[in-house]
Amino acid sequence: MPRPHGAKDTINTNTKLAAPQPLYSLLYSLSTATLQPLYSRSTAALQPPLQSLYSLLYSLLYSLLYSLLYSLLYSLLYSRSTVSLQPLYSRSTVSLQPLYSRSTAALQPPLQPPLQPLYSRSTATSTVALQPTLQPTLQPLYSLLYSRSTAYSIAYSTAYSTAYSTAYSTAYSTAALQPTLQPTL
Repeated sequence: MPRPHGAKDTINTNTKLAAPQPLYSLLYSLSTATLQPLYSRSTAALQPPLQSLYSLLYSLLYSLLYSLLYSLLYSLLYSRSTVSLQPLYSRSTVSLQPLYSRSTAALQPPLQPPLQPLYSRSTATSTVALQPTLQPTLQPLYSLLYSRSTAYSIAYSTAYSTAYSTAYSTAYSTAALQPTLQPTL
């Protein structure tokens, strides 16, 4: 639009200068320009056998870490569930003990008279003798079996995941390298 005759040029003092380029973009461009040749050289230096070896080592490390974390999480959750369910099992055993005693007492009379005293004595002796002593005796055995089962599950899951990931990565790297090796060979 043409200005009227005799109008003066005015400077708008409210306009702000454009913000300078952020520092992180400058650093990013410099690092990209610096690291790009190194990345290209490293990629060119990695021949197909080295690439397959790198992928194999990466898959082994990943599977090992995954299996260890999975086993630790599973054992932690299992131990917590066992500890939380143990009081319920103890309460149910204590609450069901009178019913079991009454049913056993109700079934005793139909037995033959010669065997009645022997059965009563053996039942009373075994019940009284075994109830207090089984818990402290079997507790170390249960702990030992539980620790061995946990170690066995960790070893089994680690071996299984490592073998599976190794076979998968080997097959994948071999299938990926076949088109590139044919023109070369």
